[in-house]
Amino acid sequence: MNEARRPGRPKKSDGVIGREAIIDGTISLLRSGTLVLTLKEIALTLNITAALIAYYFPQGQSLLVAAVNKQADLWLERMKEIVSADCDAEGLLDQLQSFVICMYSSDRYIIDLYEQLWPD
Repeated sequence: MNEARRPGRPKKSDGVIGREAIIDGTISLLRSGTLVLTLKEIALTLNITAALIAYYFPQGQSLLVAAVNKQADLWLERMKEIVSADCDAEGLLDQLQSFVICMYSSDRYIIDLYEQLWPD
């Protein structure tokens, strides 16, 4: 016998993904080169409804801002690790250069979106 769905927001145990999973999925889409995203495209890719996205992110742009901010926080943490490493100036510059090259190659579209959201 099928039980009727109880009113209210489903529990995570019901297979519903949360805010962080939506942000992570959006970051993955951005990394794949999809710079122009709609809530419908994100929802289809994540196999959720656009309404669930709108629950966590009432304005569509707020999801993109959250995705860019999360990635920027990760970049900042990595830079802090590099700077606090015990190495000479040349080693520090080598690590920073490698990080920047890696960042631009893997997250180019996130950087482009960041520049669109916060122009000079």
